[in-house]
Amino acid sequence: MFDPNSPFTSHLHEITPRIGAVAIGSVPDCRAQIAKARQEAAEFRYKYGYDVPVDHLARRMANLAQLATQQAAMRPLAVSLTLVGWDEERGEPAVFRVDPAGFYTGYRAVASGPKATEAMTGLEKALLGGGEAGFGESAEDAAAHGLRVMQATIGQRLGPGEVEIGVVSEGAPRFRKLTDTEVSSILAGLDRE
Repeated sequence: MFDPNSPFTSHLHEITPRIGAVAIGSVPDCRAQIAKARQEAAEFRYKYGYDVPVDHLARRMANLAQLATQQAAMRPLAVSLTLVGWDEERGEPAVFRVDPAGFYTGYRAVASGPKATEAMTGLEKALLGGGEAGFGESAEDAAAHGLRVMQATIGQRLGPGEVEIGVVSEGAPRFRKLTDTEVSSILAGLDRE
């Protein structure tokens, strides 16, 4: 929830118990986009009786964003939305990014924000290079790889109050935000490297 007294505005949100989202952009537009994603997920659950798949929610949010580009009375929301969840059908994580123009794409790893291009290059090298077949065995291993790339991209060490991490995995398909203690543990592991 939004805390007006907090100096830190969260960009990490739970859409459903199994889907999380990172919303980057104008804060009011982010809140509106997250509320719309939650509404779409709830309507899908009511209509079909099961949770919305991540790819379907990404497609729906992209369609709604694209409609705003066609209507003179509407303005496109200035939000890049990244949806994450566990794809039960394929047995793998599902990551989709929806841009304000209504384009959506699935990824194995994705970055958003001012240095997204540099971060994507780092994620690509981490994912494909070094003979590894991925980011590790656990969600914490993947988080450590992501933090390593983020620190290299921005050129400074991060503290637990400066980063939010959300995880979902096969063993724990429920989306959850890591606590400051868990983030501190991951960051301490990176400092020892």
